[in-house]
Amino acid sequence: MIITVSCPDGKGTAEWLVLDLQGSVELAKAVESESFGGILLGHIITPEEPAEAGSKVTLQIGNHRCSGTLEDLAKPLVVVGKAPGAGAAAAAEAAADDEAAAGDDGSAGVAYTARAVIRRKFVFRDRPQPIVGVSVSR
Repeated sequence: MIITVSCPDGKGTAEWLVLDLQGSVELAKAVESESFGGILLGHIITPEEPAEAGSKVTLQIGNHRCSGTLEDLAKPLVVVGKAPGAGAAAAAEAAADDEAAAGDDGSAGVAYTARAVIRRKFVFRDRPQPIVGVSVSR
C-alpha cells in the first residue's frame, strides 16, 4: 500500500513546537471543553530572539510561572491531515506502475497533507511557582 504525503501547494510547512509540561492543566468550568483550541493558555517569554536550543524560557499561566528550556527533538515529527480524494490520482499512477502497490484493502485513494513539522519542544520540568502580589487582568 502506498500512502502519499505532500506539502500543500508545494509550499514549505509550518513549524510547530511542543509544550512538555509536568502535571496537568485544568481549565475553568466556564471554558471547559475537550480541546484547548482557541484558548489562551499563557505567555511564553524567551530572553533572546530567535530562541536557540538550550535557551531558558518562562511560561506564565495566570498567577503561576514555570521555568524551562528549549530542546531539539531527537527525530522530527510531522503533523499530517487526511486529504479526502486528493490521493486518487497518485494511487492510480502507483497502481499502474506496480499492480500490487495499491493493495486490496480499498485504501488506494488515501493521501495525506503535511500540516506542520515539529523539530523542537519547550520542556518545563519543575513545579510552577506562584507569583505573589500580581493581579491577573481578564
